[in-house]
Amino acid sequence: MSDETTKAASPTEWKWVIIGVVAGIIIIGGSFFIVAPTFHSTAIQSLVVLIGFVVTGAVVGYFSPGVTIKEALFAGLILMFVFALLFSFTSLGEGQSTQMIILLLLFSGILCQAGAWMGEKLQGSLETKGEDPKAAVGFQWKWVFAGLALGFVLNVLFCVSSRASL
Repeated sequence: MSDETTKAASPTEWKWVIIGVVAGIIIIGGSFFIVAPTFHSTAIQSLVVLIGFVVTGAVVGYFSPGVTIKEALFAGLILMFVFALLFSFTSLGEGQSTQMIILLLLFSGILCQAGAWMGEKLQGSLETKGEDPKAAVGFQWKWVFAGLALGFVLNVLFCVSSRASL
């Protein structure tokens, strides 16, 4: 077989998985416990937790050398189990619905990977040489601002709907 057809997969950098888990516990746990006493809506708490997964992936992707997207996925999956257990079996998760647990199970790894991709784009490690300049446009801040605007609008809608249901 030629070298072009047999590309060796890069080994998993477990150091960055562990750093991602620690950063995730701080980011996700901290943001949840700041928001939970103020907003008793499961939708808002779920939104904050899921955004925490994106930020965790971005931290791993940005600060780690090389391409470490799969490390963020592994960290997200570990964090999924940690927070699912925490919310299910301790008093810290009292009042949490199964909706939040299901969202954790469905989206945590994917959102960590999305955050890692964003971090890698910011770091510039995903750029390849000899690529078409139109294909390698780099990180586009307009999409960051569009996402922030969409997130803000959805957050306001969640707040309004949660207050209307009270």
